[in-house]
Amino acid sequence: EDFDYSEDFDSYNYSGEIERKSFYNSISLEEMRMRRLATTFALIVSKIAEDYSIYENDGDDIWDIKRLMLRRFTKEPLSKCRLGLERERLILALDFSGSCIPQSRFFKRLSEIASKNKDIEVFDASNGFDLEDNYSITDNQSYKFDYFKNRIVIFFGDFDGGASLVRLSKIAKVYWFSCEDRYDDLCEHGWCCGYSLEDFKGKYYRCLDENDFIKLTKKIRS
Repeated sequence: EDFDYSEDFDSYNYSGEIERKSFYNSISLEEMRMRRLATTFALIVSKIAEDYSIYENDGDDIWDIKRLMLRRFTKEPLSKCRLGLERERLILALDFSGSCIPQSRFFKRLSEIASKNKDIEVFDASNGFDLEDNYSITDNQSYKFDYFKNRIVIFFGDFDGGASLVRLSKIAKVYWFSCEDRYDDLCEHGWCCGYSLEDFKGKYYRCLDENDFIKLTKKIRS
């Protein structure tokens, strides 16, 4: 039997034109962008993570060869001849200061992606790093500058905190993804204490937005 839908449609009293706008495509595109950004971030972190420091501790990850060799003298049970391995967390530092407002959504996405990785600690590094107060979004507490010594730090931000990045690069391994588009060099910025990019001892990449970041994947992996 054929149905006549005209009666059903006539029963609705619409005022004005029906809004036919659909957010399906925008939602799908947003999800695709997030997945692509997450994939890019994972690839870049995996390359940088080759320099991760791994520490031994009490645990059950691998055999302790030294203890096994001495076991006939120490009489230790096999269960005591194991070691744990702890990977030092990588630092992701993001500049959410006023000058980075155009990048704030991009940085927030990176923060959300990194928060799902237990090997990454996220810091709010607005206008760079401070000697006494550096806020960890992950741990919800502040750390002194020395906390970053001998660590791997990935920083996203402009030249406003440039002097602290130069100083940090002397005690840590720093990857700087710079969204600076006002100056060509640190020495042109009044807050950078006369430092130049030549004084920065880490890896420096120009990265104004997500598209730049994605394009950098091949360069960093090579």
